[in-house]
Order: sequence, then structure tokens, then C-alpha cells
Amino acid sequence: MQDTILIIVPTLNSYLVLPQLVNSLNNQTSKLWRVIFVDGKSSTNHKKYLENLTNQNPNFITIDQVEDNPGIYGAMNIGLQYRKKNEWLLFWGSDDLAFNEFTIENLIKVINNPEFNHLDLIFNDAIFIDKLGAKKRVSNFKIIKEKLKLSFFLGFSPPHQGCLFSPNILKKRSKYSSNYYLAADLDYFLSMAIDNNIRSKYLNNKIVMMGKGGASGRMIYKRLLEVLLIYKKFFGMLFFVPFLSRYIIRIFQYIIMQ
Repeated sequence: MQDTILIIVPTLNSYLVLPQLVNSLNNQTSKLWRVIFVDGKSSTNHKKYLENLTNQNPNFITIDQVEDNPGIYGAMNIGLQYRKKNEWLLFWGSDDLAFNEFTIENLIKVINNPEFNHLDLIFNDAIFIDKLGAKKRVSNFKIIKEKLKLSFFLGFSPPHQGCLFSPNILKKRSKYSSNYYLAADLDYFLSMAIDNNIRSKYLNNKIVMMGKGGASGRMIYKRLLEVLLIYKKFFGMLFFVPFLSRYIIRIFQYIIMQ
């Protein structure tokens, strides 16, 4: 059976921005994808938009978010329960969109290629854009000497939107921590980075354009605190090395895009 792509998208009253994501997927040259919207307590207008969308296209599915799994990562944990055995996973936001019309086609080729389909994590590039669609920076994650933990220690940190999660890794690690509201993805990645059995690779492929309207952009100080605590959890007294390097790298990425 050919491997395909599942995209989990948490939503909450985002029906005004969702059409960008929806259109970018409907325009894909490959149709080997599904989207699961995990929706919080959204307004009637938002619910109607999702209902119309899912009625028109069976590739889109909507699931209600239950109260005992709150927040963005709680929604992701719910969506994970509905994945199929042959689906590789992407986590995108309501204001994200596919990089171009060949994005899914190219990803399908990668995950069905014997050179890559044994991997647990495949990291790709994400482009950060502002509300007008202007490019602000490219994520450019690096894996130093094939050592994932070393890469994170040196401050390289991928956005989860750019990472493909294999069916195998999702069997072993199928849940984000509920201890973090904004940075559970960093905790999830680092929990895998310290596992020497995790197989990962960075490919220089741009797959997603990321908007900046999410909760992380509005709750900067809370995210900074969570990031600091997570680095301290995994690196102890050396937490300041990845913490400072992380934002120096991001500033540099922003500068070179200007």
C-alpha cells in the first residue's frame, strides 16, 4: 500500500483565513492527502464553513475538540487518534498553506522512496510570512553530523509544520505533553533527540508557508518561558547555550531575508 499524507489542523474561529490553506491543498497535483480539522468551541459561522467544506470534499474531515484535551497540542493529540497505518503526518495551522501546487506530490515521492521511507522524522523547510504574504525568514533546520541532539543543543530548532512524522514513530510516541501550551513541539522533538534509535534526516525542501497569527505570536513571553524550561529539562545548567543560540539563529535568518 502506498504511503500518503495526513495533515492535522487545529481550528478555532479561523474560517476567514482557512480558505488560503484549503485552496493551496485543492490545487495540489497529487490527491493522496487528507486533512483533519480538530475544532474547538467555534462560532456558528466557523462551524458552517467547515460543514460545507467537508460536504464538498471528502479529503477534509472535522472532529470536535473535547474539553479534556485543551489547546493547540491537545487538538493535535486528538487528531493523532484518527491516523491510518500508511499515513505520514504533518501538523499545520489555520493560517499556513502549502508552498506550491507540487508540495504533496514531492512529499509522496519522498516517503515512498526506499532511501527515505525507513526514517522516523523527515525535516523540511518552512517559510514564515506576514499577513500580507511577504516572506520574513526560512527555517533552515540543520542536523549536525547526523546527531539530532547536538543540533538542538546548538540552537537549531525546526517548526513542527516542516516535519514529516512517520507512521512508525507515531506508534511509539503518539502524544504531545500536556505540560506545555505553546512549546510542546520542542519538548516532543527533544524527547526523540535524546533517543539514539531515532532515524532522522533534513531535506532542503520548502513545503509550507507559515502565517504569524497563531497563539505563539500573541503570547511571546509565555512561549519564551516554556522554551527556557524545556531546554533546562533536557540540558540542565547548559540550557542557556541552546536558548541563546536559538534566537541568534532566528535573527540571522531574518536579516538575510531582508
